[in-house]
Amino acid sequence: MRILKGLAVVLVVAVCAFMVFAFRHAETAKKPHSVDLHWQASPNATSYNIYRRTEGGSFEKIGSSATPKYVDAPVASGAVFYYGVTTVQGDAESAISNVIRVEVPKD
Repeated sequence: MRILKGLAVVLVVAVCAFMVFAFRHAETAKKPHSVDLHWQASPNATSYNIYRRTEGGSFEKIGSSATPKYVDAPVASGAVFYYGVTTVQGDAESAISNVIRVEVPKD
């Protein structure tokens, strides 16, 4: 994949700056948690790639989505993750967006 330059990179940063997250888990203790990611859509995106890393780790692609949302599940109780999103347009992919830090609640 080639990296988008210029305007496209600016768009993904502006788009993904609004990324928010929420946690979900079942009412029974020790059930798997999940992280719901949502961001504002980019008008030229054909899809989005979602990346995650741990503290001090490298980003790894964990999935892709045709819509501006993604659920990362299951995630461990008490884990700390960093998420970023890229915009895909054809065979080109932008740089990773503004990164957010997520602390999964402990059971």
